Amino acid sequence: MKRYGLVTTTEAAKLTNQALMTVHRKIKSGEYNAVAVDMPCGRGGKQYMVDITDLPKSAQMRYIAQMEGGNIGEADIVSYQQRYGDKGVNEVLMRRNAVLECRIIEKDGNGNITARKNEVAARLGVTLRTIYRWRDAYEARGLAGLMDKIEQSNKGKPKNMCLFAQDVIKANLYSAAKHTNRSAYEKLKKLNTELGCKACERCPHCEGSIVRREMALQGAAQEYELCDQAGGGLVIPGSVSALNRYVQTIPADELAYARYGHRYWEAKYMPKAQRTKPEKINECWFGDHHMFDLFVIDDDGRIVRPWMTAWSDATSGAFVGWCITTNPNSTTIAETFVRAVAKSKQSPFYGVPSTIYIDNGKDYRSKRFEGDRETEHVIGRLNEKMVNTSLLQALGVAVIHAQPYKAWSKIIERLFGIIEDRYIRDLPGWCGNSPSQRPQDLTRAYLEKQAERGRLLTIAQFERIMREQIIPAYHNEAFDKEQSPLEIYESGEKARNDQPDWDVLAMIRTEQTVRKVSYMGIKLRNQWYWDDTLRHMVGQDVTVRYSKDDDLSISVIADNKFICEAALKDKLKLIGENEDKLAAHMQLQHRSAQEVRSGISNAKRAVQIGLRNVYYEPIDVMAAGTGNITTLEYRRAAKAKAARRAELAEEVRRNKASEDTANDTVRDMFMAMGRAHGNK
Repeated sequence: MKRYGLVTTTEAAKLTNQALMTVHRKIKSGEYNAVAVDMPCGRGGKQYMVDITDLPKSAQMRYIAQMEGGNIGEADIVSYQQRYGDKGVNEVLMRRNAVLECRIIEKDGNGNITARKNEVAARLGVTLRTIYRWRDAYEARGLAGLMDKIEQSNKGKPKNMCLFAQDVIKANLYSAAKHTNRSAYEKLKKLNTELGCKACERCPHCEGSIVRREMALQGAAQEYELCDQAGGGLVIPGSVSALNRYVQTIPADELAYARYGHRYWEAKYMPKAQRTKPEKINECWFGDHHMFDLFVIDDDGRIVRPWMTAWSDATSGAFVGWCITTNPNSTTIAETFVRAVAKSKQSPFYGVPSTIYIDNGKDYRSKRFEGDRETEHVIGRLNEKMVNTSLLQALGVAVIHAQPYKAWSKIIERLFGIIEDRYIRDLPGWCGNSPSQRPQDLTRAYLEKQAERGRLLTIAQFERIMREQIIPAYHNEAFDKEQSPLEIYESGEKARNDQPDWDVLAMIRTEQTVRKVSYMGIKLRNQWYWDDTLRHMVGQDVTVRYSKDDDLSISVIADNKFICEAALKDKLKLIGENEDKLAAHMQLQHRSAQEVRSGISNAKRAVQIGLRNVYYEPIDVMAAGTGNITTLEYRRAAKAKAARRAELAEEVRRNKASEDTANDTVRDMFMAMGRAHGNK
């Protein structure tokens, strides 16, 4: 069937969606074949008729659809051509030609009909059964039956539900009550009974409704599609099954967000980026706390789940520093970080990281650890300021904050998962990370009984297992890679080569605060500290560095310089004090007064004699600097602390011996007087 017929130039223009002049131009150029037919109209009683087979395939489909009637429309042809292109349109016409050719073979009855049909099928590269299927579809639905399936334009918009009914269903499914499909359907039926035809008056999709006018005033009316079923009330599905089909078209991420919240949606549906690891060792460290899925016995005999504060190198995946605790906080973070930086014989991991990647929580944002501002770092030198300098600022470490409680943004969370899955689950007291994983017999009573029988690990035992077995095993396993974390760490190039000594780390890891010096010394945590250097600084504000775990002495800093290591001040007894202590204190008072008088006298003498007719060149204070210091100030402070501690230890030993002698003398005196009974 090569020829379908002839159409006028006007019809050809409509079928091809072209202008009439364009059709005439193509006829003149020979692109379209046309014949002149005698007609009562037209120029000279003739009119051009265009051969339909010369028109584009989509135009031929429109012509066939018009001639045959059927239910195929212009929108269907356009969408089909957009989906399958000209090749798809040609395929539809080829199928129709095959069906019509087989019909002719059946009608003329010449020769072997089946053999002739098989020849047609072979020429097209299909089976005869396929042509029969085309025939059945063409007879049932016309040209539409020969078209491949195309997604309907109204998918997700069921005809048995109006837009307002869909809104009601979504509102029930999205609510905190998390209604089932059946429950939402029952509520929709009840609402339909209550509102009746008045539902359209409350519908934001109905043109002219009160609700839509109100939304128009708010500028939100355009967000609601207009309903094409307005006026008759709610249009609801006839069964729960029909509703179920609609619910399946609701986006899963939208339903998950409404039912389970932002965090659930983030973890399961939010688009995430894939990141590459740093190339150098110690280029980036990850830090975090992790609570193990395990019960142990702490030092107070309580059954608890232990925590691990750890730092891991992003390049190698090695745990460069870690500790086991029951109370993770800013102190464990700083202490673990310092031990990861320090070089020791017990660990192959050491060095200062260029960047750390940590939580945004308050533990990591403490002033002691991170500080409150960024500092510029010079490789090979500590930050030169000893005041208002945190641990990270002193070492020049950059900080990146991850969002808290988002495991996908931190590599260390996956490392914790490996430790849990491969090693922790085999230990006694394992509890799993969810109710579905938890052992059935794991109850409080069961744990207490296991603790009484000595079958639960103590926290000290667990720490030893981690140190001697689990962490070494992890560091030496390749995990489907060519090298283990330890091998990668030891063979890689480090991002930084500067390495602070332990005494410097010990100083910069301390807490700091500001205190005013009084004639009694410096008061900190309800205790007084004193050094003779402070006697000329009464009334001044100084920076004090101290350790919460050690209150024997404090480091005093003023104007960015180390001043002294002040010791815990002795309290003199009101009566019976050692004469040497009293004499030393009185001598200090006398020397202080003498130095004050000497300073006053020297100042007066300088004015009277030394500074007459002398002129100095002005100094640019900004160009001269403000007395910045290097690592030497930290070393001075560390050495002074060590010397002061040795001096305090010797003084404690002497005082103890002196007090023992004095107590023996007093006891002998009371014994002689017969009053010693009962004094123990």
